[in-house]
Amino acid sequence: SDGSSTPKAAGTVTVTVTGTGNYTGTATTTYEIVKRYTITYHLDEGVTLDETAASLQSQRIDDGSTVAEITAEHISRVYEDHSYSFHGWYTDEGLTDPYDFTSEVTGEFTLYAKWVKQYTLTFVTGEGGPVVDPITVDEGTDVDAPSPAPEWEGYTFGGWYTSAACAEGEACEFPYTMSRDYTVYAKWTVNQYTVTFDIGDCPGERPDDQTVDYGSLANEPYITGYHVFGWTTDDGAQFVFATPITGDITLHADWGFILAFDSQGGSAVDEMYVRPTEAVTQPDAPEWEGEGTYEFAGWYTTPACADTDLFELWGTTISNNYTLYAKWVEVPDEGGEP
Repeated sequence: SDGSSTPKAAGTVTVTVTGTGNYTGTATTTYEIVKRYTITYHLDEGVTLDETAASLQSQRIDDGSTVAEITAEHISRVYEDHSYSFHGWYTDEGLTDPYDFTSEVTGEFTLYAKWVKQYTLTFVTGEGGPVVDPITVDEGTDVDAPSPAPEWEGYTFGGWYTSAACAEGEACEFPYTMSRDYTVYAKWTVNQYTVTFDIGDCPGERPDDQTVDYGSLANEPYITGYHVFGWTTDDGAQFVFATPITGDITLHADWGFILAFDSQGGSAVDEMYVRPTEAVTQPDAPEWEGEGTYEFAGWYTTPACADTDLFELWGTTISNNYTLYAKWVEVPDEGGEP
């Protein structure tokens, strides 16, 4: 067969084929010839493309068509330990002429990505402190302090500083223009709380209030001259002084009068502690431990144990401290000399 065609330029081409010998007749076919151009994306060092972007890196584009754009979500760059943000494609290496992806392709060209180095502002709040997310922005960006300010139970935030010492004169001024990676440190002042001691109707001297740092312990006080069974909170619960202080608190004395016993030659009798609302219980009688034979004859309010000084408040409440003295009566020896 033989054939003929119009020159192979852009446009429509008609091809006619005429048969010879055993093949007779003609066949005519029309083709559309379209110019295609290679469009190349230039990649800088450290650039990573995902699968989608990799398929678009070098494109053959029909004349008059548009280029498929590699967008920011499909491309990234980390170079010399710094990340970069993507800011579009340009037609020149100097990055002065941004490319319009709606324009029709009429020739081959290369596209260049614009990258801007990024820096990170890191916030250190201390061990156990709240987490403040770092801020990564383009070089030259002004960064404001995080808002709202961080909160940490038991502490008051005092600003951001350029060193962990948070010394005077080291406060970080915001907005801060990012020109490098930077770390700032939170200044915290521990809150202080007042522990107040209420002794109610106790005749003794009230203990001084205590100022205690958050999370620290209060010291258990005493009331001179009176017995303290313990201290209770406003709801009547027993307060344990191993409990860290986390706020202002008033503690109420659970107190009592002291009954001391002087056996005056007899066996020792332990002190008794009696709340103002409780009746006094008489202790077991002491036993004589000296020479001779003596019989216990009661408790008295003076060492002389005069009849008028007999203590007679057993089974009732008392309103004072007492020291009670044992009275002993000699028991005659009934044996005698023969």
